Order: sequence, then C-alpha cells, then structure tokens
Amino acid sequence: MDRRHQAFEAAVSLARLHRIDCSNAYLLHRSNNTVVHLAPAPVVAKVSTSEHSGSTFDLEFDVCLFLAGQGAPTARPSDAAPLRVHEHQGFKISLWELFHGKSGESREEQDIGAATRLLKEVHSVLLRYPGKAPHYLDKAKGCLESLRNRRIPMRGLGAADRIHLADFIERKISTLGAYPSSSQLLHGDAQSRNLLWNESGDGIWIDFESVCLGPVEWDFVKLFGCEPREGLDPNLQDELLMLTSACVSTWCWQKEFREPDVQEAADYHLDQVKRAITKS
Repeated sequence: MDRRHQAFEAAVSLARLHRIDCSNAYLLHRSNNTVVHLAPAPVVAKVSTSEHSGSTFDLEFDVCLFLAGQGAPTARPSDAAPLRVHEHQGFKISLWELFHGKSGESREEQDIGAATRLLKEVHSVLLRYPGKAPHYLDKAKGCLESLRNRRIPMRGLGAADRIHLADFIERKISTLGAYPSSSQLLHGDAQSRNLLWNESGDGIWIDFESVCLGPVEWDFVKLFGCEPREGLDPNLQDELLMLTSACVSTWCWQKEFREPDVQEAADYHLDQVKRAITKS
C-alpha cells in the first residue's frame, strides 16, 4: 500500500474515531497533500503526505481558525472533531467544513476584480493575527539550499541549468532583501486554484500552508502576474514574478515522481528563468 493510499485510510479511520459518517468517502485531490471528502458528512480531511509540510500544516490551521473566527472569506476548520491538527496513524490530518465550489481558473477582469476584493479582505484580517510566520524569502532560500546540495536529486535537470537556477535565485534574494518595501502577513500562494467559488458567486480562499510575511505584491503576482494595479509597485512585481518562477521550477524538479502537469510546469518555469537571464 503506497503512502497516499495509507493517507486516505488514515483520514477515514480518524473520522470513524470521532463518529463522523464517512461511509461514502472519496478522494478529492492529491498532490503535496491527500484531500478526502468524508461523505456523506460535510467534512473534508486534509492529510499531509509531504515531508516538508509539518510545521506549515499546523500554521495553516491556526491561521484559518483565526480568520474564520473573524468572518474572513476563507476555508473554515470543522468542529466535527476537536479543533486542532490531529496526528493519526503517522499522518497529520486537519478537518474542514465542506464548501461546494470550484477553483476560479478564469482570468476575466470581473473574476480578477472579485478575487482581488476577497484577497484584500483576507489581508485586512491577517493584520490582526497575533502569531508568527516565516518571511517570504525563507522558501526561496530553501530552494537555493536544495539546488546547491548535490545530494538532493533533481532527475532530468541538467547540471548547467541547476547552477544557473541557483545563481538566479541567489541574485533575486539579494535584490529583494535590499528592496524598500512594507511587510505584512500574506496568504503566500494566492493563485486562482486556491480560490473556490460557489454557484451563488461567493468565494473563499483555501490552502494557507504558504502563509508568510512579505510585501502584498507577493500575493498579487500569484493572482494576476505583472498586470499594473493601483497601489502596487510594478518593479517589485517583476522581481517577485521571476523569483516565483525560479522557485516553482525548483520545487517541480525536486519531485521524484512527476505527473505530466508537474513536468510541464518544471520546464515552463525553467524556460522563463532562462529567458530572464538572457535578457539581463
């Protein structure tokens, strides 16, 4: 039995332990985590199946518990079991209220406008969050360390490309570390797939595992790239977008087993970095 199947079984086992009816449980999503709808109960289990998501898993739950309590448009932890991250059968598992919606993939202006409004609502509430979070450049530094460490395999990534990618991230960290910008708590990965919309037009932000401190531009470049927006620094957007590409490429190359879309992302973002290097 592979680890992802074990994760599914652990979610079902935890649900039964807390008398949650999960007789029709089914897989919703599988990537860094295994996400299970514990049907027919309106509860979703998120099971950590990544060795890198331990502390971020706990932080996500704590942040969302705070946000939900403040009425922010975000995923809400479920009270079908004690409100905490559970450790069960070797996995960390969090439980969430089911939201009947789909991710917002459209880039139509009206959708981006609504998404921007919801993200600003989240930012406003995050200003009052009393806990601590890592700096947004910490993950970039982690990517750099992985690229420099030859004991970490990145199957298919050429030696020269690995060096170029590492050098590029190092330069961006240096540039952004010295960049004059304000900092606040952010979603950290505010791309459209982490925004769910229901049929009534209501939306919520999900997946706060990348929550971090940084400039608001870090969130908005994930949402609409370098499109000019009032109140945002376009030069900072450019720098952040390229750092994002370099980090995404690194994370994808680190995956030992890559689905076709992950390999496509690894190649695409590496090409973006190469183009930026050529232009500089």
